[in-house]
Amino acid sequence: DDIILFSALSGCDFVPRLYRTKADDIESFMSKWKDPENEMSLDDLLQEFAQGKRWPSGNGKAGAPADADFVGRIHKCMGLMKYAPVIAAVEGGLQVVPLRPLPPGKAWTEVIGFDPHEHFSDKSISEAYGLKIWARTGMAFPKCPQPLDPTDSSSILPHGSIVDFSYMPICLLPGPLLLLWLFYRGVPAPKSLSRKDLIETVRRANEIGQPLDESRLNAQDAATAKSYISFDTISLCSDAVWITDG
Repeated sequence: DDIILFSALSGCDFVPRLYRTKADDIESFMSKWKDPENEMSLDDLLQEFAQGKRWPSGNGKAGAPADADFVGRIHKCMGLMKYAPVIAAVEGGLQVVPLRPLPPGKAWTEVIGFDPHEHFSDKSISEAYGLKIWARTGMAFPKCPQPLDPTDSSSILPHGSIVDFSYMPICLLPGPLLLLWLFYRGVPAPKSLSRKDLIETVRRANEIGQPLDESRLNAQDAATAKSYISFDTISLCSDAVWITDG
């Protein structure tokens, strides 16, 4: 619980760190909270900590005063860290359950601020678990189509094998994408290659028109299993013809 409290005060996905709050301030709070002679409750300490402070508003500026809702947001954050809803196989089926058992007599809404069962009332738990739909919206994930061979429209190529460098300079593309592009052309490029050398290797291969290596294309499972490239990167970096169902 102390680690969770420290994480909440430090800022995370569930609650931001208070504006201009330093690590030393948080460490001092934790020391006071753990002091055997401390007689203040956690809520009182949190309220005292937030007094006069503000939430961040972005762009390095101060936002709304924090003392009005700081205690509640910290408790909600800690609740999500401890009792986040997860999908688990229970009694032969899939169910939404808390990450750890809820405190006795407590309901979902009291510890995390909402009831996930209500959220899933109109969504398929099995499809969310199988990553067929987005659990937040219930909508199907968009499919990322694979490119067609520019010289043979009946041939489907693996992601990363075709990149149009006129859309984005080589020097701005992520390393994994450049390594994958080289792999499909049979160009040696160890992962330990410096970024400068990697960019130069891709530039030289592109200038000479290094062709695709058929043997590498057929071994795409070995190359892509450990390669993760965002859909945006793929779609922005290629003007190839895309198939409709990848």
